[in-house]
Parts: sequence; C-alpha cells; structure tokens
Amino acid sequence: MGKVRPVVVIDVVDDTCIVVAAKVTSKDLRQDSSGSVVPIIDWDECGLRKPSYIRIDQKLELSFESLLRDEPIGKLPDSYMGVIVRAISSIGS
Repeated sequence: MGKVRPVVVIDVVDDTCIVVAAKVTSKDLRQDSSGSVVPIIDWDECGLRKPSYIRIDQKLELSFESLLRDEPIGKLPDSYMGVIVRAISSIGS
C-alpha cells in the first residue's frame, strides 16, 4: 500500500463508486504558468501540513474504497470548486 496523499474529488459517477480526483502536491509550483495548477492559499486552514497546489492536469480515477483509509486529510472551502472547474475547462479547450 502506498503513501497517503491528498486529492481533491471533483466528480462521482453515478453508483459506480469511481471518482475523478485532482492530485494535490506540496512541490513548489508557483512558477507554473500552464493554467493547470491551483494554489491552495489557506492550506493550513484546509488541514494540510505544507503549502500545497492542486494539479488539474494530473487527474486520477480511483475506486471509492481506495479513496479513504481513515478520515479525510482536510477540506477545501466550496469557493475552490469554481476555480477548479474553470481550470479544468480551460485545459480541455
């Protein structure tokens, strides 16, 4: 079993228990100008241990069973969802 890593769940497909998740990383991506990185400004308030970024270009498909081992690591405010959706839309264009 691998290391526990945070992801942002952006969609759940019907009853199939498949989620599309965007990878969260603490790698410094401030210089990334691709439009595929969303910085988590209030990372500490979201329950993360380090400054973190959402990698929109690295979507993962995970079974619901493999998504959580214990409790959620943190929770993003709802205001991030609009930013994430716009970033995903701009990459798909």
